[in-house]
Amino acid sequence: MKVSACAVCGGPSTSVIALPQLPLTGLYLRPGHSAPATTAADQELLLCDGCGHAQLGRALPPEILYAGDYTFRTAASHCAQSGTAFFTDFLERVAPGRRFRHAVDIGCNDLHLLRQIGGRVGARTGIDPVWADAPPPVEPGVVVLGATVEAVDLTALEGGPVDLVLCRHTLEHVPDPRAVIRQALDAVAADGLLVFEVPGFDRLLGRLRFDQIFHHHLQYFSRASLFRLLAECGGEYVASVEHPQHWGAILIAFRRASGESPAAPSAPVVTRAGVLARYAQFRRLAEATGELLTAATLPVAGYGAAQLLPNLAYHLGGLGAMEVVLDDDESKDGWRYANLPLTVRHPSNVPGWRDGTVVITALDNATPILRRLLGDQPRDTLLPLSYI
Repeated sequence: MKVSACAVCGGPSTSVIALPQLPLTGLYLRPGHSAPATTAADQELLLCDGCGHAQLGRALPPEILYAGDYTFRTAASHCAQSGTAFFTDFLERVAPGRRFRHAVDIGCNDLHLLRQIGGRVGARTGIDPVWADAPPPVEPGVVVLGATVEAVDLTALEGGPVDLVLCRHTLEHVPDPRAVIRQALDAVAADGLLVFEVPGFDRLLGRLRFDQIFHHHLQYFSRASLFRLLAECGGEYVASVEHPQHWGAILIAFRRASGESPAAPSAPVVTRAGVLARYAQFRRLAEATGELLTAATLPVAGYGAAQLLPNLAYHLGGLGAMEVVLDDDESKDGWRYANLPLTVRHPSNVPGWRDGTVVITALDNATPILRRLLGDQPRDTLLPLSYI
């Protein structure tokens, strides 16, 4: 599906960066499994010059996005776990000591967030289409609905009226975020609170992380575009914070408009010239990293079997002589990428990996990987793009 209208203000959204045959990410192949038919597709990043909101120009169908062995579970990701802790800390700062009657988590994944807030909530409901065709995890006191939020009547849930709506890293996957926010505001109780978190486009630009533009994320919210969207949907700003180490995430608490809260703080609108300038810097860094990979001391191994590694390889122009990606998760040993000639191996199964060049391939976990490598002391260590 091609897109031309801005998802925030409805104005024209036009191409700013072309991404021909951008690889699909998160497609792992377990031993004996074969690659899906589609592993890459043409894509482009659009920008609205009116409100500065960025979004993808094409929305791929779910049967392509989630083909093969697509996998992500919050509790299995160190980065996601720390992000959840940051989120619950923000909730406590916004509503200190408050006990809620019924919380709904839009995009509940493996219920990790709902488990963390169990002590301060009566009823809990999780909504996520990943459980439409699979048995959901069982958690006492939690009802799981395997559906998109758009298909659920939030006013008729088993747990009763909703006074807390949570949504972490889900709104960016939605083609019509305006409809989801309005649906949540219409359903929440008069004294209810909504807390949303999305990856921040401001931080993506600042850190030159254009490898974080991928098919699954349809929307790229800046602080300015997110604040505008909430206000136009009838939301009233309560508080916000940025989590710079976790996708530059923007966390925002809001409620139904009452006129009692201050307006959202002002934020600069992203401009086309600004995006192009940062992308040109990114391209120079990517080309320099690609040259270092080409001349790297052999053997070359990656460290960190990240979902976004195919995107990183795309922007670097390949991964040189790399054939193996090391990962501390033993359950991934022997996995392959559907669109890269790489095998995932546990370090204990790769003798001599310290003798050459180790490339940090999970950029969002660069800090813990660097700590590990400082102890292991490989001959050379390469951190692509040089941002932590």
